Amino acid sequence: MSNPNPVIPLILSAPLRQQIEQEGEQGYPNEICGILIGRDLPDGKGGQQRVIERLEPGRNVFEKDEQYHRFSIDPAHQLRAEKAAEKRREAGARLLSQPPRSPGPAERI
Repeated sequence: MSNPNPVIPLILSAPLRQQIEQEGEQGYPNEICGILIGRDLPDGKGGQQRVIERLEPGRNVFEKDEQYHRFSIDPAHQLRAEKAAEKRREAGARLLSQPPRSPGPAERI
């Protein structure tokens, strides 16, 4: 029996990973956030892979004194990112994720 919810590998280029690391360093000591935009593509082995093509940095709108350990993406920014992804949908692009990005020394992914 196959898994109805298989894990889909996330493909993130070195430049996008570096962008995340730089934004994390700039936002330190607060949490930062963003939106990943890309597409699901065949992995060549009968499965899928999630390829990140663009990163939309977000603005943490959580209460200032709580931003060191909490985040909330600005809803207006999220809506704009979703609309931009929709415009690109004819090429398969879509909003994929809204990952938290924690402060501190960059971890190697």
